[in-house]
Amino acid sequence: MICGCPPNFNWICKLFTNFCRHVETPRASGDDEDDDVEREKQRVLSGRATEDTIRIENLTKVYHTSRGPMTAVDRMCVGIPRGEVS
Repeated sequence: MICGCPPNFNWICKLFTNFCRHVETPRASGDDEDDDVEREKQRVLSGRATEDTIRIENLTKVYHTSRGPMTAVDRMCVGIPRGEVS
C-alpha cells in the first residue's frame, strides 16, 4: 500500500504522484458547480454508484510549483456504469 487508500486504488496513487496527500484547497467564492456535476457528485457519494465499473471519489490533484500549489483537479467525483463506454 502506498498510502492510506484502499489496495485496489494503488494504481491511482502511482499515476497521480501527489494524490494521497489529500490537500484541501479553499474554493473561490461564487465557484458553484454546474447542476450536472453536482448531481453526479451526489450520486457517487451517496452510494448509488457502487456497481459502476469505474468510480472516483473526491480526486484532487495539486501541482507544487515554484509559484506555490496549483490545483488542477478539485474533489472530482465520477462513476462510469458498466456498458457506458466501449
